[in-house]
Amino acid sequence: MRKLVLLAGACLLGSAGAYAQETMIDDFSGGVTAVSHPFPGVAGTWYDIQANTFGTPSAQSGAMRVDDGGFGNGVYAIYNSVVPSTNNFTLAADISIVEETGNTEAVDQIELGCVVNGAHRVSDGTSGDGSTLAAITTFGSYSGLTTGDDTANPPQMVETGLFAATIGDDILVAVGTDVQTTAHSVGSADWDDPAGGDVNYLLVDNVRLRLNGLPVELDMYSVD
Repeated sequence: MRKLVLLAGACLLGSAGAYAQETMIDDFSGGVTAVSHPFPGVAGTWYDIQANTFGTPSAQSGAMRVDDGGFGNGVYAIYNSVVPSTNNFTLAADISIVEETGNTEAVDQIELGCVVNGAHRVSDGTSGDGSTLAAITTFGSYSGLTTGDDTANPPQMVETGLFAATIGDDILVAVGTDVQTTAHSVGSADWDDPAGGDVNYLLVDNVRLRLNGLPVELDMYSVD
C-alpha cells in the first residue's frame, strides 16, 4: 500500500513568492547610536525608556550593552519601514546577562517588547522632563534567571508574542526588565548605577523579525 507523507520545510510561500524566515533589523555590527532623549526622535537611535532611566546603551563585543543607572531601566528604538511583507511576525533578539560576583541577583527579569508603528515618548514640558514610553502589550521574557550568577548562561533568544504587520511598517523595539508597565523598574531592585562600581549589564544582539513564528512549506513523497 502506498502512503502520502508531508514534510515541513524552512520557508513559507506567500502571495509575493517565498519569504525568508527571519529579517534582520539590527545586528549592531555598525555600532550603537544612542542618546538620552528623543526630542525629536530619530530612526534607528536608541533612547532611554523614560526620562530618569539614565541607561543610555553602548557598543560592546559586536552587540548592544545596556546598563541600569536610574530609578527605572530600559531602552528603545524605532526602525523605519523594516517589515518585509504583510503577515504575522514575532520579534526576537539574543540576550546575555552579565552579573558581578558580589551582586548575583542584580537582574531578576528581562523583557523584549515591540510596537508596530510605535510612537516616541514626548516631552511633558516640565523642567525635569518626566515623559515615559507607553506600556507595551506585545513582549517576551528571558527565562531561567536565578538568584545566583547567570553570567555563564549562553545567549538566549527572547521572542515576543505574535503580531500582525503590513509591508513597510515601522517597528518600535524596547528592552529592559519591565517594558509592559510604565514603571519600567520591576525586577531590577538590585541593579545599580555603574558609576558606583556596578558591572551588571545586558548584551543584546541580532534583533530580528521572525515570520509567523515558524513558517513552513509542505513537501510530499510516497512510500510503499
